[in-house]
Amino acid sequence: MEAMHLKIDGSNVRHNLKGHNGHFTVYTILNKIPVLIGMTKMIPEPVIWEVKEGKGKDGFSGIMPIKESHISIHTFSDTGEYFADVFSCKDFNVSTVVAYLQTVYGGSMKYGVEMRGNTDFKEGE
Repeated sequence: MEAMHLKIDGSNVRHNLKGHNGHFTVYTILNKIPVLIGMTKMIPEPVIWEVKEGKGKDGFSGIMPIKESHISIHTFSDTGEYFADVFSCKDFNVSTVVAYLQTVYGGSMKYGVEMRGNTDFKEGE
């Protein structure tokens, strides 16, 4: 079995990261992406928590389990960064996810897709 793992690193974000707006944005993203890419949510609402560790690590993290695997996002309000993952055993339109997150957060973005499942790992690694 092979699975797609989309990894997105966003930076230079100037909005939608702090306070109530930061929480609401992560909530909205995790609810909307499964619909955009035709996946099935396993729970009615995403699980989100606020992280307050200081030293550039404050922000929000959240996950939406989907029947096909999961979608997660971690934001860092002090540094203007976010990291998102969409992992699925079902193919999906990467461009749809990338365009949506670019619309929501703006800033700069790097992303890549790794095909998982038939990787030659070394024993014990």
